[in-house]
Amino acid sequence: MELEKRIEQAKKHMKKGMDLTMNDVTGTNKNLTREVINQGLKRYDEAYNLIKEELEEIAEKKLMRTDILLFNIAGLYTAIADLKYPQIYDKANIVPAGTKEREYMEKANEWLDKLIKLYPKDWIAQYCIGTNFCRMENYTTAIKHLTKAREINPEDSNIIKNIAYAKRKIEYQNEPPNNNTFLNRNIPREHLGWC
Repeated sequence: MELEKRIEQAKKHMKKGMDLTMNDVTGTNKNLTREVINQGLKRYDEAYNLIKEELEEIAEKKLMRTDILLFNIAGLYTAIADLKYPQIYDKANIVPAGTKEREYMEKANEWLDKLIKLYPKDWIAQYCIGTNFCRMENYTTAIKHLTKAREINPEDSNIIKNIAYAKRKIEYQNEPPNNNTFLNRNIPREHLGWC
């Protein structure tokens, strides 16, 4: 099948995936259940499989919003982990090693890596993969991606907070706990940052 026809079919599958999983007005995820996530992933996978061989060409020529496709796939894998370990506004909810949810977080990061390879200036992808690594307690890798996000978008305060949080977690891991450490002080949460 010609590339042009495959792109059109991929766009239709992508739209169906978005209709299933995203709110029309805000562009945010609906209240997702595992069944809805699986239906959305099926549509996105169908879209991706139609164009994966020419993904770089399609992205370079801007024939389709491949950035949205890859980002939404990554987002749904993260959403699977969030069903059991939800993100809370002011708290990084760790996704434990050895769990199925951790495997989904790693899968999300694989898709974000694909996105970053095609769109290295996408600070949101860098930020998301950085926060995912924080949730997997891989703070060194988190800092690498968050620092790249900050280079691209130096004004975003959430990036700065997350870098500070990850650095403090590394410091805390490297020093024996005592009541005088920075992390044991009674500091309002909003001044600490989080992933």
